Amino acid sequence: RDFCLSRGLGDVYKRQNLNNVKRVITSGTRAYDIAICIKTSGYLPNNIESYLSLEDAVNALYKNKTKKYVISNYTAIQDTRHAILKYKKEN
Repeated sequence: RDFCLSRGLGDVYKRQNLNNVKRVITSGTRAYDIAICIKTSGYLPNNIESYLSLEDAVNALYKNKTKKYVISNYTAIQDTRHAILKYKKEN
């Protein structure tokens, strides 16, 4: 499974069970902050990818064929949805 966190989600990572997640992708202005929080919670840092660009994060998310979970805050939900739909339409 791949897990994508989009834009400043604060403490949402603490409520997620990442034991079976092979890769976490963060994006947005707080991408690196979220990555640090996930890393300090015990998740393997080599399996965390951070992107400032939502489009880059979506491209990275779809570079393999695993099951995907995307979590976004309310402000970013439409941008995230459109980026995923655009990727699927173009690929």
